[in-house]
Amino acid sequence: MRRNQRPHRLRGRAFSLAQRLGRSLMLPIAVLPIAAIFVRFGQSDMLGQNGLGASVTALVPVARVLAAAGNAVMENIPLLFAVGVAIGFARKADGTTALAAIIGYFTFAGVERSLSPLILGKPGPLTNEQVTCLRNASKYISIDYEAKDSLGLCGIHGQELITYGVFGGIVVGLLTAYLWARFYKTKLPAALAFFSGRRFVPILATTACLLLGVAMAVIYPLFKAIFTDGLGALMTESNNSVLAAGIFGLVQRLLLPFGLHHIANTVPYFTLGTCTSPTGEILHGDFSCFFAGQAGSFRPEGYVPGTYMAGQFPIMMGGLPGAALAMYRCARSGQRKRVGALMASGAIASFLTGITEPIEFAFAYAAVPLYFIHALLVSSSMMICAGLGIRGGYSFSAGGVDYLLNFTRSAQLSTSGATGTLLMLVLAAIYFVIYYLLFTGAIKYFNIATPGRPTKRSERAGAQAYM
Repeated sequence: MRRNQRPHRLRGRAFSLAQRLGRSLMLPIAVLPIAAIFVRFGQSDMLGQNGLGASVTALVPVARVLAAAGNAVMENIPLLFAVGVAIGFARKADGTTALAAIIGYFTFAGVERSLSPLILGKPGPLTNEQVTCLRNASKYISIDYEAKDSLGLCGIHGQELITYGVFGGIVVGLLTAYLWARFYKTKLPAALAFFSGRRFVPILATTACLLLGVAMAVIYPLFKAIFTDGLGALMTESNNSVLAAGIFGLVQRLLLPFGLHHIANTVPYFTLGTCTSPTGEILHGDFSCFFAGQAGSFRPEGYVPGTYMAGQFPIMMGGLPGAALAMYRCARSGQRKRVGALMASGAIASFLTGITEPIEFAFAYAAVPLYFIHALLVSSSMMICAGLGIRGGYSFSAGGVDYLLNFTRSAQLSTSGATGTLLMLVLAAIYFVIYYLLFTGAIKYFNIATPGRPTKRSERAGAQAYM
């Protein structure tokens, strides 16, 4: 009898962990929509020098301030997650818990940066051809020449950094919560009494996160080999742009909750395929070739720039807002105002800017089956757009702003011209309905604990988690 109960207990603990993780991330997630809007409107093609700032110069410093403010939040999402998870999982958490998580994450991130040249190798010097290519590429897309290393243009790869993104922040938060629960009452000898109790936890967090950083840095090349070399080979050898787009969409979304999607992005965006710019220079990848407006020579056969970006527009402009509406409608009546505010801001951010984390992180950890459904739907959208010859691209993300700004270029590369680009809006409406119906049905039928909808099982499990 007891043996039969063990799997049930393990499932219950896993369920409890997922629910607590989801609840712990709600506060950090709440600040992301406004940060995303700040970043998007602060870009050079909006209020900056290449947008409205070209006519009203006073808007240029405003754009810089908005972008700086938004990026300060978006670039530190892993840190916010580390603090949120530590406070959410630690019993009797206080300011010391948050401080320990902050110190722990700074230590972890510092170790990753310092070990990057040793683990991943140092970059070689730029060739004359690469310098010329980069200068020419800057004529077609807005880039910071000094920040070229992060773009992967022209075959240039600067110092690659080991980065686990939000996954690293979550691991640090869980480790900090464990250290807090285990050692916050620890008594030290009289000579070291000042460091006893709560003060002891940040010290332990520093040491533990140093060791964690070393361990995760060592295994990082394995992730890189799987998701860059392996994914690149799979996409290229498929010799089918429709299938390759579907594979990329699926893998990219599945990696997002772990903060590793940037590894997959480098393959199609900056590596796969080449094209020739109007000046005769060689460019690499979907991103740079789209903005140069060149079809070039690519594998898989039949590939045209914009294949790996177009399919994201229907999801970000239609699908995820539909999911947000479903989660709002399925919330308990007493929780709807709170959930509605979160989902509305997330839907606006997704539709306008293409920043999807406020919605995706709301269910990625607490409702894993829903996230798998989401990943499959993203893959289907990528394949449909590729199959219909719809091409699209973005300088920021696949939101409404980039859709309008790049409409002409997308129409030029789409098989059916402007009709293909307009079809994105039709697909966005279709995916809005699909997401709403699928999420509503799954949430109610399986009683999934999305925001504002705790199940009795999750409430019992959460209460017993540390008993």
